[in-house]
Amino acid sequence: MKPGELLRLVGDSVRTWLECLFQPLTTVSRMLRAFQQDRSLAPVAKIWTATLTLSLILSYPILNLFGIQWNNFGYHAPEQAVVILTILMAGLLSHIFLRCSKMRSNVYETILLYTVVVIYTPITTVMAIPESYKMYALLQMLKHLNVDLSEVFRYIKSHGLMGNIASLDLYQLFVYGTAFIGFLTLAAYAECIVQWYGNPRFRTYLAVGIAAYVMFWAYREFAVPFRLLLIYSFIQ
Repeated sequence: MKPGELLRLVGDSVRTWLECLFQPLTTVSRMLRAFQQDRSLAPVAKIWTATLTLSLILSYPILNLFGIQWNNFGYHAPEQAVVILTILMAGLLSHIFLRCSKMRSNVYETILLYTVVVIYTPITTVMAIPESYKMYALLQMLKHLNVDLSEVFRYIKSHGLMGNIASLDLYQLFVYGTAFIGFLTLAAYAECIVQWYGNPRFRTYLAVGIAAYVMFWAYREFAVPFRLLLIYSFIQ
């Protein structure tokens, strides 16, 4: 990619993201209306692409510091796949718990409503940089010592890093400020569901909270080991 094309991509991503950041509820409502009218996913694809691209750009300095280049698709493709799958699963679990609670929910619309959480991903990416640096530095040290991968997992568990990035506390992956933002975005997501479907507020918040808890348990058990393996494989 040429420098001019990269700058244009960054500019488009920032402009789209800022529009969503300052008007998240309006953005989500417009996106859902477009989906209802002609089943178009173009608005949500634009928002998700811009947001995740910006998050990737913001995380690049740390990745580059540890030898993972921007064009290393062997790393970025599965990493972004995990991110997107996590978003889809979070929306799906919310739908399941809403339906189990006998409340209104359309699986496609409930997943699309999760965009209100996705919008704030670049902010959490920046705030997670200190914790990310700690994780990459430890994995780099273990790799340079030629520690076997199974020993890496045991070392991380015994020294607490696994707990820091994958505790059952919802946002231990991030610093405490990011945790606060995370809870606020989940509340915004639940409120969007209340407004969109007309569901009872307390039961909706409870269903979304339970879904989030289950999602982060699954993230700890499956996504975190995969991400550690991925980082360990490509870190220099």
